[in-house]
Amino acid sequence: MGNTKLVVGSVAALVALICTEGCLSVKTEHEIKPIHITMDINLKVKQDVENYLNDAKSRSRARRPQIEALVDSGKAVECETGYLELKDTSNAADVQLVNDENADRKQSFEAIAKERGKTAEEVGRTAAKIIKLHNDERQQQKK
Repeated sequence: MGNTKLVVGSVAALVALICTEGCLSVKTEHEIKPIHITMDINLKVKQDVENYLNDAKSRSRARRPQIEALVDSGKAVECETGYLELKDTSNAADVQLVNDENADRKQSFEAIAKERGKTAEEVGRTAAKIIKLHNDERQQQKK
């Protein structure tokens, strides 16, 4: 009879355990943390753009004496947009020179605009004012 009570008690405990098992709820919490990824490609693109702009500046500096000669002779004018305008397009070398200069200026204006939250046109107009001041100073030094 003692064994019967033990078996009945064990069965009752097992039934109670099964019944409470179904009533139990388990709550788990997961914290989702932001993932920070640094992309090397952004750095590479930025370096490439900076290198291009530095190259554009170097090319522009190398062309400066020729550009100044065109402007001084009246063959080209500095426009309020920041770009050069060639008045006489009969010389292919002059056309190429002005086109190359304007292309480099455009790239520079766009990069500066993006960096400063402006438009390329705004940057070009500001550059035109600076170029005009530079040309005025250069003309004064010639006198």
